[in-house]
Amino acid sequence: VVVVDQQQVQRAVFGGHDRTSAGTTVRSITSGNGYVWFCADQYDKSTVWAYQLGTAAGTTFAAFELPQGQTAMKVGFYQGNVFVRAKELAATGNRAIIYRCVASDGKLIPSRVLDISNDSLDHSAGDFAGDDRFVAFSWRSMSSADKTGFAVIDLSTGGYAKWLSSTT
Repeated sequence: VVVVDQQQVQRAVFGGHDRTSAGTTVRSITSGNGYVWFCADQYDKSTVWAYQLGTAAGTTFAAFELPQGQTAMKVGFYQGNVFVRAKELAATGNRAIIYRCVASDGKLIPSRVLDISNDSLDHSAGDFAGDDRFVAFSWRSMSSADKTGFAVIDLSTGGYAKWLSSTT
């Protein structure tokens, strides 16, 4: 997690394309199909922002505003889809929410794939990786024995399955 002021974000990360103000927390960035998306929080609002490569400075726009109480932690791009991993405070930990988003002119149309929750663990951290028609994402506790592993989303069906877990 990096907290920077507006000028630092514009110079170092987004080349003048950022509209966020000082104190914004930027967590993750990805790109694809001529767009760049990044997740940023300001106060109690979490948004996935976007800009189209080659456009003028100041043309950043909100691509997906997360529901109240959710924070975007990671964004990833694979085969025309943008994946968002969000966290939501649960009873005793953070549940992860996985979104698969279709991009339309940079705007994201989200579809909630699943929630990962376990009252004793924080599931908010994780990543995405694509191969063939699958997008894998990490899963901190896949069974009652708290085995870590990963699951995959099948891009051809939109469904997901637990894929591989540790033996210990």
